[in-house]
Amino acid sequence: MILFLFIFELVFAQTVSEVVGSVDSIVVTTRDVRADWIVEKILFEPTNTQPFVADVNSASFNKDLNRILMENVVYVESKLFKVVSVTDDQVKASSLKFKEKLNANHSLLNDWNKLGLTNNEFNALLTRKLQAKSFMEFKTKASLIPVTEAEAFNYYKNNRKKFGTKPYKDFKGSIKTYLAKQQADQRLSEWFGVLKKKYQVRKVYVN
Repeated sequence: MILFLFIFELVFAQTVSEVVGSVDSIVVTTRDVRADWIVEKILFEPTNTQPFVADVNSASFNKDLNRILMENVVYVESKLFKVVSVTDDQVKASSLKFKEKLNANHSLLNDWNKLGLTNNEFNALLTRKLQAKSFMEFKTKASLIPVTEAEAFNYYKNNRKKFGTKPYKDFKGSIKTYLAKQQADQRLSEWFGVLKKKYQVRKVYVN
């Protein structure tokens, strides 16, 4: 009986988590951040070698928390529109791919099992991530507005030291691409700011 209680307390301690943020009525915990990091690592950033940092006051944890908060914000916002949607088949395919890759990574598999996510929790996490990423792709494309010849040439004139003695025509294409991305990033940043206020994004215990 004592051994059983000890094992139960150990397992319970591994699944208990702190609240570290919220988006509208959605509460985000350290367990959510950990689970999200593993899914991100397995499915979307397999080449990222940065380890997970559990310290809620660390810059690394703060970065992971920011990602999940913004994904929740974008996910909630996406449900107001009909431009993107995630099907059950897409979630199922991603789930199978995740489990296949996770089983080949014993360290992450052990960490994942400790979290004790139910199938419903896992499918909800996958749905949120897929929907948010899909909507972000849509918004990013919508934010890309063609740069005019005048804008590109003015940038070239104001930054001559970067281009040396070579003529404008040699850099026109790359300048337009750079400025278009810069302007799109600015529009997306402003959009994020609006959404953070709209959905009352909060962080707890994090500097």
